[in-house]
Amino acid sequence: MADPKVDETQQWLNATYGNHAQWNNITENGQIGWPTIYGMIRALQIELGITTLSDNFGDATMARLTAQFPKITPLTSKSNVRRIAQSALWCHGYLGGYDWGTFDTDTNTGIKTFAIGAGLADDATSVPSEITPKMLKGLLTLEAYSLVSGGDPKIREAQQWINRTYLNRKQDLLPCDGIFTRSTQQGLVTVIQYEIGMTDSQANGNFGPGTKSGLQSNGNISSGTKDSSTKHWVRLFQCALRMNGYSAPLNGVFDASTVSTTKAFQNYAELSGSGNANFQTWASLLISTGDDTRPGIASDMATQLYPVACEELYNNGYRTVGRYLTVLSKRYKAKELDYIFDAGLETFPIMQEANTGIEHFSNEKGKDHAIQAIRRLRQLGFKTGNTVFFSVDFDANGDQINSNIIPFFRGIKSVIGGSRKQYKVGVYGTRNVCSKVIEAGLAEEAFIASMSWGWGGNLGFPLPPNWSYDQIWNGTLPSSIVSLEIDKDIQSSRANPASRADVRVTPTIKVPVDVGGTEVTDDFDENYFWYLCDILMQADLVSTSAERTTKDVLHWLSTQKYNNVAWNAYLPYDLDAGDAEIMYRLKQIAPPIPELTFDRFTHWAATTRGYLLHWNNKPLPGAGHAWIGDLGGWGFDLATAWDDYLASGSSLGVRQWMAQNVGTVSPQFGRDDFIEDIDGFLTAKMLRDNPDQDLDECIRQIEVACMADSSWRYKKFIERRFGGSAAEIAAAGAEIFTDDAYWMLADGFVDGPRPSTSEAAQIGLGFADAVKTLAGI
Repeated sequence: MADPKVDETQQWLNATYGNHAQWNNITENGQIGWPTIYGMIRALQIELGITTLSDNFGDATMARLTAQFPKITPLTSKSNVRRIAQSALWCHGYLGGYDWGTFDTDTNTGIKTFAIGAGLADDATSVPSEITPKMLKGLLTLEAYSLVSGGDPKIREAQQWINRTYLNRKQDLLPCDGIFTRSTQQGLVTVIQYEIGMTDSQANGNFGPGTKSGLQSNGNISSGTKDSSTKHWVRLFQCALRMNGYSAPLNGVFDASTVSTTKAFQNYAELSGSGNANFQTWASLLISTGDDTRPGIASDMATQLYPVACEELYNNGYRTVGRYLTVLSKRYKAKELDYIFDAGLETFPIMQEANTGIEHFSNEKGKDHAIQAIRRLRQLGFKTGNTVFFSVDFDANGDQINSNIIPFFRGIKSVIGGSRKQYKVGVYGTRNVCSKVIEAGLAEEAFIASMSWGWGGNLGFPLPPNWSYDQIWNGTLPSSIVSLEIDKDIQSSRANPASRADVRVTPTIKVPVDVGGTEVTDDFDENYFWYLCDILMQADLVSTSAERTTKDVLHWLSTQKYNNVAWNAYLPYDLDAGDAEIMYRLKQIAPPIPELTFDRFTHWAATTRGYLLHWNNKPLPGAGHAWIGDLGGWGFDLATAWDDYLASGSSLGVRQWMAQNVGTVSPQFGRDDFIEDIDGFLTAKMLRDNPDQDLDECIRQIEVACMADSSWRYKKFIERRFGGSAAEIAAAGAEIFTDDAYWMLADGFVDGPRPSTSEAAQIGLGFADAVKTLAGI
């Protein structure tokens, strides 16, 4: 709604000063805003004889105003100066008088209302009809001097007390709106600098070396300390507590209430809970980093860690490391989690790709980052329930938080909340970003970017709720062994970093690396295990159960190769609505099977499906018998090995040939074929024992066990399929050829004749010999 007095002010300013070369025309709409404020500041500068105009009411303007008009009163010689003062009152919502240029009783009422609101007077005070330069500067802002919606009366009382107590110092009037803002924080630091003994020209509101030194010398107060008529350390400390959201008294006495409030803040900020106002407590109340020299047990870094670096972190007192999930040069490297846990450390994952400007944040980008995070957490073995911190690595203001950051986290929440894999969402950013995201119900924990203490989102904002880590210092780890740049973090007692028990071991592979000669190192198995995690993650975003995900992903993988009439008859697939949704997503989203592992995936998936399907229809027979579930795996492969033997023209007996070739170099039943057969059986056995187990967890167990013992899968195959008996292996192997029903099916894979009963027995014995050899028994 337009205000007629504001409109009159705008018209007058344009008419009176519009011909000035440096005048900026004001829209005459009766709406108060910065253009009108800037217009009044420029008008005042013109009246003061300043030749270079500015929208800023700076030191030069204040000096001229103080020299020429130390008080603006009804007797002030320049009527335009009186009118500017009246306009400032009107534009700020106070009575300015109805006769322009004349200070009447209404003007005096407006001045008194402003003075009371700013803490300069109370109802009983007789306020003279005058405006001081400091009062005019306060009016020539959009700051509020009354309690606003969401404001805290206790903060407002502290703002008013500061204005009243330090009225005769240079510090500008603080707003008295009950909100802890940047101007209030810097004003508080400025008046603390006055108490230290700094002059008006020295005190600047920055928490620099002089302020730190002064607080260390003067700020140590404790139970029983009282303010004097000239020193106000207790009240200033009580103001600082209030501005950080704590309900301290404002009585100048370090009483029992102040002690208990101090302890509450210290406990939340992870400071020593002495209840005394020491330097560390002052620092944490006044600046986001607090005392950046205080020890922290957490750290984060972009550098990939090796054992020596982890050991040095531990030796320097660190117990937690934050590391990145993605970006090749920054992400957890192969075996890094083992190095971290072996050194006695814990960890927390960070999700950041760019995220350094507003253009990196939207609802869709949030969804994408959530998918990437779930994928990598699953691949790395992080169990559900762990927290991943999504980064907002720039100084987002309030409008940007509402327009982009909140939608970004809504996207994250929609994906993670809708996934069968439930990880916790954390937020990394300024105090303001963290608070807003958590208050919106879009994150559960905060990792605060406090090290960037000059960011607006860290100035005038208390510690956010549910903070877990507080980043306060960047530097090089003190070590003569390794040079490692780290960020030091304070870790909250509420933090729950991941320990070894929270992370499953990730399978790795050996890869050659040419470093002045061929060298072998560990790397992630991105073509097999990680790929399987990827497509399972995609399915789990729309799935309701592990069993459904398993069935559909196995079907999708196997039918990439085994999709003819015979295989579809052996592996029938009933599709319902839930399956259809998963299959549609896989067709749309899932990346193609890596060429290097195409046969491994399709063969293993078909074998696993065969066991699972026929296990449901028919129980596993005795260990010494073949079974229809075997036909999709080693059963048909053994039949093709008979064909390989016939084609080889070998002079070896069938048993000896089988023993030497099956599971190793047999063209149709070589090493990879047998691994896929065995892994199919072991996977099906795990899933039959626990249908809710994730498919990738089965492969993880197999691969990790084989990393420790390359013969593990063969031993488990003998134990779980054949009861640990070589004789049962031989008997089951022979039955593939002697059972008419099995041979009728197997015959389609063999060009040569059916073996005789004695030859079948030899095939079975050779098969048993080969398995025992591979198992190392």
